[in-house]
Amino acid sequence: MIDKLKYYEALKLDNGRLNEIELGEELGIDEDRTRELIAILLSEYKIMYAVNGCCNYSIFSKGKSRLNSWQGIKN
Repeated sequence: MIDKLKYYEALKLDNGRLNEIELGEELGIDEDRTRELIAILLSEYKIMYAVNGCCNYSIFSKGKSRLNSWQGIKN
């Protein structure tokens, strides 16, 4: 879980300068583990798939998550 927190914080600070795999490598995390961490963070709704500079993932902001949950409700 330390890797997950470290990767998540680095993803926030990186702001799309490196792609997701390069960012993991900078942190000493191999490609397979990086992909596992991405899958975990996606399932926890902490990140979303969205092109953000060189990176394909972006941090969920509180405004975006509220908007997404609202959009899921239909009358």
